[in-house]
Order: sequence, then structure tokens, then C-alpha cells
Amino acid sequence: MVMKKKRIICNKQQHNENLDGLCGQISKEGKRAVILGDFNAHHQEWLKSASVTNKRGMKLKQFSELHGLINLVHKPTRGKNMLDLVFVPSDAEGKVEVLAKIGTSDHKALKVSLDLGMEGIQIQEAPGRKVYHWSSANYREMQVEFKKTSFDFSHLSVQQSVDLVTSTINAVTDKHVPSVLISGTTKPIAWWTPYCQWAWERKQKAFKSGCKVCIMRATKCCVQVCRRAFNQHQLRLKIRLARAKGSREFWQTVKTYSGRGGGQRRKAAPPADDLAKYFATKMSLPGEEGKEVPPLEPAPPGSRKLRGFKITRAGVSKVLRSLDVNKSVGPDGVSPRVLKDCAGQLVAPLTRLFQKIGKAAEFPTSWKVARVTPVHKKEDANLPKNYRPISVLPTLATTFERVLMPQLASFLIEHIPSNQFGFLPDTGTLDVGVILADQISRALEARKDVRLVALDFQGAFDKVWWRGLLAHLWAVGVRSKAYQLFESYLSDRALFVVANGQISERVSIKSGVPQGAIWSPLLFDLFVRNVPQRVREALCLFYADDLTLLKVIDRNNKAAQDAQLELNQDLERLFRFGKEWLLEFEATKSFGLTISNSKGKDLKGRHIPCRMGGHEVKEQEVLEILGFLVDNKGNWSKFAEATASAARQRLGALRRLAPLLDDDCINMVYKTFVRSKIEYGSLVYWGAADGHLRDLDAIQRSALKLLRKPEQVALPSLESRRQAAAVGLACKLLDGKGRGLLTELKPVFVDPTQPPPHRRASARIAARTGGPPRHPHQLQQAPICHRAGFRSLETYKRSLRVRLPEIWN
Repeated sequence: MVMKKKRIICNKQQHNENLDGLCGQISKEGKRAVILGDFNAHHQEWLKSASVTNKRGMKLKQFSELHGLINLVHKPTRGKNMLDLVFVPSDAEGKVEVLAKIGTSDHKALKVSLDLGMEGIQIQEAPGRKVYHWSSANYREMQVEFKKTSFDFSHLSVQQSVDLVTSTINAVTDKHVPSVLISGTTKPIAWWTPYCQWAWERKQKAFKSGCKVCIMRATKCCVQVCRRAFNQHQLRLKIRLARAKGSREFWQTVKTYSGRGGGQRRKAAPPADDLAKYFATKMSLPGEEGKEVPPLEPAPPGSRKLRGFKITRAGVSKVLRSLDVNKSVGPDGVSPRVLKDCAGQLVAPLTRLFQKIGKAAEFPTSWKVARVTPVHKKEDANLPKNYRPISVLPTLATTFERVLMPQLASFLIEHIPSNQFGFLPDTGTLDVGVILADQISRALEARKDVRLVALDFQGAFDKVWWRGLLAHLWAVGVRSKAYQLFESYLSDRALFVVANGQISERVSIKSGVPQGAIWSPLLFDLFVRNVPQRVREALCLFYADDLTLLKVIDRNNKAAQDAQLELNQDLERLFRFGKEWLLEFEATKSFGLTISNSKGKDLKGRHIPCRMGGHEVKEQEVLEILGFLVDNKGNWSKFAEATASAARQRLGALRRLAPLLDDDCINMVYKTFVRSKIEYGSLVYWGAADGHLRDLDAIQRSALKLLRKPEQVALPSLESRRQAAAVGLACKLLDGKGRGLLTELKPVFVDPTQPPPHRRASARIAARTGGPPRHPHQLQQAPICHRAGFRSLETYKRSLRVRLPEIWN
């Protein structure tokens, strides 16, 4: 049964081997598949009984992920299990109602309601917006006019000077860059045209009349018009993607039509004023006015002070010429493209403007106002709490922050503890993941248990206490004009929301580091710099606002009790820190995990759950830390499975787009969307069993099948890329760029004067026979035990610590 853009296939009793090819053919025709039936496939996700996943269930699960399908059935259809499934595209909407059994069947009936995107379609007028045609801009005339313009700030205040520069840049831009005011329409379906609207309304009118002949004619006309519009849209889309290969427009289109950019149909957001009030409430700290700032330990006598910022023409010019022209234009209307293309003419006035701001130590008021776009997260789209704010600050404000950032970073980074890996040079989430995997593998190899506690800040970046942050700046040595500038920077900030073509009133915010600002990540690191000091018994891993405690424990009841007591003490100190600095931990959203390969049944009785702030820290079977899934066996199987599942879903999205792309574009999209997901944390899940790694290899082979000429595309294997990443990490550590506990993984070169170790010969024989001299740049092998009764674990032998010397040597 074909319905416009979608095709419904009924499949009974079992998963047909030809279903993959059939769905692939449907995708090539630009249609979407809805598959339903009694699959009789057992997968743990659909089973509520004691049954386990079988081969058919695993294949069906992988098939649904690969083709971007989700199951709508969430209630039992036969006994306790869901064996009758309905698969729809991931961006489709629908619901399933489970009815009573019919006749002698032992399966319940299903009533399926699908939203095909056709009901109640209306073309609504959208508010106009100005679009500049930069390819037709007269940059030569712009540069001449900027050069002739006199920017005289001598008798102006800071804000007046900013207004003068902003208005001049915008006026010259409007004069020399052609623009058009687009008062377009909002359409729930991208290919919907006024002709489709006319045919649809005609069809509705015919149904209301009850005339069968009129209904048949109107329906046929509607189908033909919609099919023609859809085919024309597909052709236009294919041409647009071919012309815009690799551009910002290309990636935006790919995200939208692959289902990764929020889908093609969007629901209206709540009123802009309601969203603004909700976001302002999140960025406030009730009762902070009368609270005293806790004392801080000052910097040692004679330490360096930051009293001001040196702003030079060369520094401003470097920032202007490095601006990304594809960045959004801020509330000031200044385009980064103008600043970059006219940098030679604007560098002098902007340098004088920035120097005036630094000398006055006054951050302009207009630069403190953010334009916020609400982005729907999940669930009910009518509730403001289901939206996250995306802020855009004035372009000149972020440019000013970029100019000062090198001086600020060079001063503040030395005050950030080594436990912190977030927002710092040469660091990333992989550093934390590698440390975590190494600590777990070594503990299990030593036949010890590991306890993890993942903590969650309440609000985090939106709840940074401004007076507390200023106290930290003063404590580390920020003085004079620099301190006054930060006082101005962290005061009188506001936001307004743009949603549904409406602009809200400005609302004040009272806390938080400014979202979208260049200084904010480093300022947040400074504000939480004393958190690791509260952790005295456990190992502390800190990435921005993600805090993880790790404790290695001997396998006996006494050690387990002591560890639980010590963890509770650390958690209580952290809880008090949150109360003192108004950046509280969400105790109910903090979770624990016990990792052990012990086969004893008394593991739960030995390791008692921890407590924080009067709440029990819930123990999990799988714990997510920075996107890495840690399971209670420490073998990274869950993480590898989740990675494969997510990669298959992304490949399914690419499969839907493949008919519109040539081989180069398919290869580029695969590397960007699919392979990047596979390789996130690849050195972390490297310890997983070979079967899980082969599943990832199968995804790359499936991607190659999308190419028309796969023999012309040379994709390196995933294993070779993992080995290259390991060597890259080793080079980073050898260059001295490791941070904190990561330095423990720094490779050690062998002593070339010593003979190589002999695995089976005694030390006496090895000393007598010697052997060929070893290369001075070989790495020492990690110790592996082959003694009976205490052999090294396979997880340990597959870990980075053991693999790296083998690859390097």
C-alpha cells in the first residue's frame, strides 16, 4: 500500500531475509517504510519474561537501527512479551493501542494510528527577515568607506562609542551588500506547495459533499499534484546538495533530511515571554543577596598579578582575520564576514574602542544582552521546561573577549587543578575515559573491586554565583582594572527570546557564566577549582561539571566497609561545598556502580550503597560517564554495543539521503556522522571482546555498500585508526602534554644496553646468551602474568596500557 511518501509492508511470523533489500529499494525511491507484523523475534528490549535474546531478535534489532526505524509497541501483545511490532521512521509520529484478543488467537489486536504529516496542513505566514547576498557584495567600496570614516571616541562614553561603531558598520553593510526581506511561509512538510494546498482543500471539500465521482477525481488530482511536487523537491534538493558540497548549507540540509536536525516538521514553541521568564528563573539564585562569600586561600606572596590587559593592533588584527564567517550574527547585527573581509580598515578603530573599554574597565551594557533561541529537548513541546536556551551574544562582544582571551588563559590556567580536564588546551573527554579504563583494568587485574560515583551539579553553568566567582578572581590575583572589568562583566546581564516569530521582553538574569561567551568555560573551571580539595579518600576525575569518584577496594568485607565510609565522607564534604557556594549537587541524580569480575554471590551484600545529603546514591548496572558506558563487569561490552547501535541509526539516516548524494558526499557524510560516532571513545572500549569490534567493522562495510563505485574509495580499517589514535596519544604524552593521572600512562623507553626479556629462559641463561641489541626508542612492555591460577585477564591484555608498546614497537 503506497501513501504519498510512505509505503507500508506487512510481514508475518519471521524476519524476511529480503527485507533489507526491499527497504533499501524503498529508500532509493525516496519513500519511507512502515513495517508491522508478528516477527516472533526475541530481544531483551521487547521481552518481559524469562526469555533471552535470540539470533532472530538480534538481527531484527540491528535491522531497525540500520534503517532508522523505531518500534511503537510498548505493551505486551502475547503473554508478557511484545512479539507483534510496528516499526516506523524515527522522525515519524504515531501511537499504538493494544486491544483485546480476536477469536482464538493468542495474540492481542493492535490499533495503529500514524501521522503521515498530511492532516491539518496549513501554510502560515512567517515574519520577515533580512537576508544578505554576500556573493554580490561590493567589498572594495566597503573598505574605502570604512577607511574614510572617522571614528572619534574622545568625547564619548564607552556605550556611546560601541553604538557609533555598531551603527556605522551596519549602515555601510546595508549600503554595499544587496539584501532582500524574506517574508516566507512555514510549512510542516518541506515539499508542500500552494498547488498541493489547493488540491488538498479540493479533496476535503469533495469528501464533505459525499459525491463519489467528485471524491475519486479530487483524490486522483491530489495524489498527482503531491507526487509531482515531491519529485520536483527531490530534484531541487539533489542539485542544491551537489552545488553546496561541504558548505554550511550542505551540512544543515543533510542534518534536516537525515532526521538528525530535529526533523522536517516542527511544532510551535510556547510564547516567547513565557520562555524568557522560565530561562531567567533558571539563571537566578534566590536568597544570595544576604549570603556571605566563604573565605578563600589567597595566592602565595609574590605570585603573579593580573592588573589589566594589553590590547595591541596586531592582536586585534589576528583575531579579526581568524573569525568564522559562518557564525550567526548577534543581536548587534554586525556580521563576522564584514569584520574579517574589512579587517585592514576596521582594525584601527576597533583597537581604539577595545583599549577604551579596557582603560575604563566598563563592559558595554549592550554587549550583556543575549538573544536566545529555544531548542526543544523532548516530551511536550508546549511546556517551557522542555526547552534548552541557545544564546547568541553580540559579535563585537565575542570579538573583544577573543582579543583578551590569551592573556586571561595564561594567567588563570595555572590555578586550575590537575584533576580538571574540561575546556583546557590539549585535553578532552578521551583523557578522562582513558584514565578510567586504565584504572579499572589494572584494579581487576590485581583482583580488586572498583566503586564509581557519578555526581550531578544542579544547574551547573546557569547557577554560578557572581559574587563567589569575583572572590575567586581576587583570590588568584586579579586586581585593579582587570577586576573592575569583571565586576562590570558579571552585572546587569539580560536576555530576550525569539520564538514563533515573536520577540520577548528583556528579562534580567542574576547568575551563571554567560552562555556563548568566550571567557565562560575558563571562568567556570576557576569557580569549581576547589571541588577536588574536598575529595580526600577517592580518586577524583573532573571534566567541566561532570565529577566522578573512583575507589579501588580489596575483596574483603573489612575493606569494603572502610571504602564505603570513606566515600560517604567525601560525598558529605562535596555536599557541604555545594551549600556553601550555591552550586548544589543533585543527590537524587547521582549514581553509583560497583565493578567486579568476582563470581561470588555476596557482592551486593559486601558493597553497601553510599549516601549523600541524606539520600541514598542509587546503584546502577551500567553507568554513563561523559558518554562512556561503564558496566559492572568492567569489560566495556555495553559501551561497544551502544556505540554500534547509535552508529547503525546514523547509517540508517545516511541511507535515506544516499539517493540524493554522489559517492564523494556519501563518503564525507559517513566520516562526519557515522565514523565519528564509532570512534568516540575507541581507545576506551578497545578492551571489549573481538566480537563487539567486528560488529563495528560490519557497519563500515554496510556504508561502503551505499557507494556506487566502492572500489574507488579507500577507507582505512577501524582497527588501524584505533592504533593510529593510540600512537597519537603516546606522542602527546611524550611531548609532556599529559595532565593529571594521564601522565601515569606515559610510555617508558627500554634500556638498549639490557638484553630483551626471555619468557621461558631463566635469568642465568638469559644473561649468558644475551641477544640482539634493542632499539633505543622501543617501549617497555606492560607486565602480563602467565602463572597458573593467576593468569592475566583478557580485558587487561586488550587494554591500551598493554597494546600500546606492541603497536609502537
